[in-house]
Amino acid sequence: MENKMTLKDYDEHKKVQPETQLSYKANQVLTYLEIKHKGNKGKFGNAHMNRMHLALDIIPREIRTCIREIIEKGKAVIGNRNGYYLCVTAEEVEHANDHEVSRIISSIKRLAQNKGSFGKIFSELNQLKLKYPHIADGQLNINGEIEKKTLT
Repeated sequence: MENKMTLKDYDEHKKVQPETQLSYKANQVLTYLEIKHKGNKGKFGNAHMNRMHLALDIIPREIRTCIREIIEKGKAVIGNRNGYYLCVTAEEVEHANDHEVSRIISSIKRLAQNKGSFGKIFSELNQLKLKYPHIADGQLNINGEIEKKTLT
């Protein structure tokens, strides 16, 4: 059984980790993943939602919101029926990105089946190019290497 992560654990870990401009709860979730669930073959396996809920005292809906926030800040996180883990290898990052692309393609297919407009998609893609002009930490660059830059 996993021990609860205390505020002391969280504060001690953050002393050596740079701030990622995340909300307090998202920082708690990220710290939990960094300590206990780094990589697919991590020491404790994947972080199951119930274990995260009990360890962090954050409800599952908020945990999912925090995971989305962590991903949007440039950290690659994999979530599946076995739980979540923080990606640490190029293969894990590629798998995370493939999973996201698959979800996007499914959404675009549903939009096309409903005879939806694609104009908003192109507009949003252009906005994203402006918002994310660089490759974030943990993402693959054009050479297939994991970037080591810090988030700005």
